[in-house]
Amino acid sequence: MIDLKHISKFRTALLLALLMVVAVAFFDIKSAQSGVFGSFESYTTGNYTSGWWGLFYLGVMFVFAIIPLSYYFFYKKDKTDAIAIFLTSYVMWMFGLADALYFWLQAVKIPSELPWLVNNTAIMKVSSLLGLSTVTNLSLIVSILIGGLIVFFSTKYLHKIN
Repeated sequence: MIDLKHISKFRTALLLALLMVVAVAFFDIKSAQSGVFGSFESYTTGNYTSGWWGLFYLGVMFVFAIIPLSYYFFYKKDKTDAIAIFLTSYVMWMFGLADALYFWLQAVKIPSELPWLVNNTAIMKVSSLLGLSTVTNLSLIVSILIGGLIVFFSTKYLHKIN
């Protein structure tokens, strides 16, 4: 059993930040299943109702801000920790964790190509570095791993400079 006494509140907040990415993926699945934003198949391939992405992005930013702001105002008035917590959610989202979770949470294999993600700068940059002209399931996984490394080193650095 995990001894929770040894887990710092900062690490707990980082874990909650990652769970927020899971929540975003779950919400994305429910949005696709609702039919409000287009058919499930169209939504899954990035062809959803006009204006949805902007609304979704604002909602995600609001959700991602909850944990770091709570940490800052209710636990420790530390801006660098709060920034690190926000960046954990944001970077993992931008590097494709929610996109992979979208499929995994539905117990569906990630498609071999995900051309609707070419507009995602981070994921497409990784694809380009791998010599690919589109986003593939491999480049998505590599992107998530790179995002994880960025989060690991940046949160370690930001937490250390307090």
